[in-house]
Amino acid sequence: MDYPQGPYGERNSPERRFSYGELMKSALRISWRNKFLWFFGLFVGGGLTSNLNFPTNLGGGQQDQEVPGLDQLFSSTMQNASSTGFSGALPLGLQSGPGGGTIALIIGAVILALVLVLAVIALIIISQGGLASSVAAIDGGEERRFGQTWRAGLSNFWRVLLQAILLFLIGVGLFVAVAAIVGLPVLFTFLLSQSVGLRVAMSVIFGIVGVLLFIAIFVPFAIVSQLAVRELVVGRSGVAASIGGAYGLFRRNFGRSLLVWLLNIGLKIAVGIATLIVLGLAGLILLGPGIAAGLSGATTTGIALGIVGGVLFLLPALLVSAATGTYFHSYWTLAYLRLNGTGGAAVPVSSTPSPPSDSAHRGEGSEQRRGQQTAMLRRPEDEQGRQEPTDEEKPRNDAPRR
Repeated sequence: MDYPQGPYGERNSPERRFSYGELMKSALRISWRNKFLWFFGLFVGGGLTSNLNFPTNLGGGQQDQEVPGLDQLFSSTMQNASSTGFSGALPLGLQSGPGGGTIALIIGAVILALVLVLAVIALIIISQGGLASSVAAIDGGEERRFGQTWRAGLSNFWRVLLQAILLFLIGVGLFVAVAAIVGLPVLFTFLLSQSVGLRVAMSVIFGIVGVLLFIAIFVPFAIVSQLAVRELVVGRSGVAASIGGAYGLFRRNFGRSLLVWLLNIGLKIAVGIATLIVLGLAGLILLGPGIAAGLSGATTTGIALGIVGGVLFLLPALLVSAATGTYFHSYWTLAYLRLNGTGGAAVPVSSTPSPPSDSAHRGEGSEQRRGQQTAMLRRPEDEQGRQEPTDEEKPRNDAPRR
């Protein structure tokens, strides 16, 4: 789908400068007026993925003693299989008994967790493409709904996934390169020299070099990664070409891109602090009674109040995460459009009036000038409204009629 410069017209001209205030306001306006986008913002904002923690210890010490190890499981399975001739042989985890029931429960929990993780990853990929497409369309004057956003995310699913894998591999390669540049000299120093002073000096020097290299490489990489998703979905480029196009856009707008990134970091810090304060107060109000009841000895009441308070606390937390995720994703999509010259981010560089155009903003002065120019092309008329003959026509008109 093409996203023309649309209703913005001459505001996209190169003579106009980038407006960071308009960028932030437009992202806020689109996010607030189109709340159906919050569903997708919940996943791109990390509202759910940050809470997917899988404990490695699923029970206490006594439970660990009842669960057999892998060697016992394998040997028990092989013994059953050999005694029955591989007929009706089942792993211990699927047999009856205390240990088998626990293993079956663990396997089921692991499978369920994997399914949930894959579902969340799929929703993240769909949300990336759907949000970028819908925000660009809304910014261009179109109307979008939940179904259109969902279909846009599905249509770009595999391309966004392949680009994410490619960006991940590029990031790993850059990390290994920087680690090698910084780590190898320090490693050789420790292997070849016994001087403590030299070791400390080399560690400090290359530690500083490593920090500077990481900033110089991974800040542009983070910006290019954000722009690449939009180049893929909005610009309709290929998977590899979108990364190259995003890098070219970053190079052409180096200063603006860095300021957009710095504003993004500042906004995230401010929003994070405000969110912590609000959610902290909400948690104190909703979870405080349950904690107080539990500490006073009313365990059952404390658990009940804790469950109710936890549910009530989870709802505003998810809403805040969804809203902020939508805002910052919209922020980068609009930044891509403005940097690429396909969005309404422009404000005049100077107050010099532009020449009159065919728009509705022409004043009376332009109408008068056009009327004067038209009058100059007309021949004068006599008082009766008839055209006065020219000098060439007068002799012919004075000739006697037959």
